[in-house]
Amino acid sequence: MTKQETYKLIVLIERVYPLFVAKNETVQQWFRVCAELDYESVLGSIHEHIRISPYPPAINDILSKKWKSNNWMNEYLLKLS
Repeated sequence: MTKQETYKLIVLIERVYPLFVAKNETVQQWFRVCAELDYESVLGSIHEHIRISPYPPAINDILSKKWKSNNWMNEYLLKLS
C-alpha cells in the first residue's frame, strides 16, 4: 500500500466518524503498519468496520479482521502453537 492510499483510508475514516481527527503521526503510523498489506483488502476491512461499529477503527481492529479472513494465516498460527 502506498502512502497516498493510506491517506485515502484515513480521510474515509474522518468523513464517516467526524470526531476522529487524524494527525500526521496517525497517517505515518498507519502507513508503517499497513505498508505491506493490500489496499483493497484493508479498504474492505474498514467498510466492514463502518457497517458494524459506531466508533472509528484502530489499526488493530483492521488487522485482526484481515488476519481472521486469511485461512493460511490461521493455519500458520496453529502450527506455531
